[in-house]
Formats: sequence, structure tokens, C-alpha cells
Amino acid sequence: MRERIARWYALGIGVFVVGLAALFAERQNTGPVPDATPAATEAAPVVPPPDVPPDPAELRRGRAVFEEQGCLRCHRVAGEGSPRSPLDGVGSRLTPEEIHAFVVADDAVRGSLSPSVARAKTEFAEMTEGDLGALVAYLAALR
Repeated sequence: MRERIARWYALGIGVFVVGLAALFAERQNTGPVPDATPAATEAAPVVPPPDVPPDPAELRRGRAVFEEQGCLRCHRVAGEGSPRSPLDGVGSRLTPEEIHAFVVADDAVRGSLSPSVARAKTEFAEMTEGDLGALVAYLAALR
């Protein structure tokens, strides 16, 4: 007799749990069902091309520019340099355009820099485009 009661009890609990799961699924999925017609699938999102790996020679040149400009006086890379402003991982946090803006203290970022830092960075704006591009490529590769 106890076995029969235990089986009915287990069956009742199972039905109750499945019912709660169905109720939960219904409440969570209240949005409209997407249209699966061919017209709805025509405007598929554009997938950007894969990232092109940086040129190793350009990265070496960028590292050389980084060292020549004395960037390690204020920044740290891979445990080398000043601990005030580490640049490890900067390439995963900022786009190359944002890195360029910070390097030359562009008007877009000047407000987020202290006046002394902004003044110190103005000399980097006078670098050649090749050196500046190599420096930005090097910093963007720090992921």
C-alpha cells in the first residue's frame, strides 16, 4: 500500500513540476513569433570581414617609435616602464582611431586628460604619419 501511495505521490509531483515549467515558459516567451518567410530573411546582417593580422614589421617599427618617443616614462607595457598608466590590453579596449586620438591628445579626448598630459602629448601630433601609424598599430596589437 505504501508503494502505491509513493508512486501516486511521485507522479503527482512530476505532473506539478512539468506544469510549472510550461507556465514559466509561456510567461517568458510572450513576444511575437518572428516571420520566417523568405522576405524576412533577405535583409541578413552584414558580417564584417575577419581582422587582418598586423604586419610584424609594422609592429616592430611601432615598438621602436614607442621607445624612441620615451613613452615608457609615463606608460607601462608588459611590466616595463612606469606603473602609472599601463597600456597592456589597450587594443582590446579602444579602437585604433581612439588610440590615435589619445596619442595626439585630440580635441575629442583632451577633456579627459589632465592639462599637463595634454601638453606633453602635443609633440606626438608632429610625428610623421608613418611613425604615428606604426605606433598606433603597435598599441592596437596590445591585447
